[in-house]
Amino acid sequence: TYGVLMVAEALGANEEEAGVALVGKAGHYLFSHLARVDLNREGFLIFNVVACRPPDNKLAGMPWAEEVIQKCSPNLDNAISMGREKAKEYGKTFTILTLGRTAFMRVMGLDAKHPIMKEDYLCYPHWNEKYGAWVVAADHPSYLMRGNHHLVPVLQYAAKRAVEIAAEGLTFDKTLYLLDPVPGIFQKWVDDYKAAFRQNPLETFLSYDIETPMKQGADEEQISKEDDNDYTILRCSFAYREGEAVSVSWNASYRPLLEDLLAHPGGKIGWNSSTYDDPRITAQMPIHGDRLDGMLAWHVLNSALPKGLGFVTPFYAKRSPMWKHLSSREPAYYNAADADMALSNWLGIRRGL
Repeated sequence: TYGVLMVAEALGANEEEAGVALVGKAGHYLFSHLARVDLNREGFLIFNVVACRPPDNKLAGMPWAEEVIQKCSPNLDNAISMGREKAKEYGKTFTILTLGRTAFMRVMGLDAKHPIMKEDYLCYPHWNEKYGAWVVAADHPSYLMRGNHHLVPVLQYAAKRAVEIAAEGLTFDKTLYLLDPVPGIFQKWVDDYKAAFRQNPLETFLSYDIETPMKQGADEEQISKEDDNDYTILRCSFAYREGEAVSVSWNASYRPLLEDLLAHPGGKIGWNSSTYDDPRITAQMPIHGDRLDGMLAWHVLNSALPKGLGFVTPFYAKRSPMWKHLSSREPAYYNAADADMALSNWLGIRRGL
């Protein structure tokens, strides 16, 4: 009745005996935790990537994995078709909840080398054209059972998000990103920010983000700290309204406006900025106003969870697509999205705190 097809990986010993997916220890673990957020097994259609039990219960990384997955593809495709029809019958938007990397890659048609698989992809809504479905990914419960119980809230959130999308549908929010505008257009953006700040100084925050050769495409939580030699700034982005941002190259033609923005007395928002962005910026120009690090604020709110911007964003920017895999292909857009998402996250974290 949720309109959600849950796709796991393969049958285990208990599942093979019962002929039903997710009835063993992992299934009990999964549905006992989902029950705590008012989600019941009976509301999901459930299927596996592989409809039988692989040798030693092992699939991912095994030499037979690709062949077996392909062999079972018609079974999963049939289950997906049935799930789509059931969702239509219940008046729902068809949504697939994948459990584990193997299930997500199979449903999305990706391999382990795809840029998406190198980033935080959990909990984002991914549109799948082939199946006409939204796909939301979660970790497999067996992974959480192996000493990763702190990630249970992420699993619960992903399941709730899939059910929400099925019930309400989803359209991505439209964004207005200025990418390498001419200085005159950037000047107008700066003037508009100042006007917004004068109108509401306590609620207008300027989010900022820099890209360096080392940082580009890296997880904010993992990048090196102030004592690195990488002080070359490639570009910088800013946002003060959700869904709007500007990204410019860090060069002489933009420098007066960069200095003007960063010297403005308004509050500044960064992500891991206190240990990475700020030392690199202040080596070239001052930053004025209160400086608030959204990553540190998130850590106060959820100290057990990862802190990268890509990991945190789907909790707050629920109608935004994944973007962290675009660092090489669309660097200006990537940089603008970093500032925009850092702002959205900060505003949400602030409410939570």
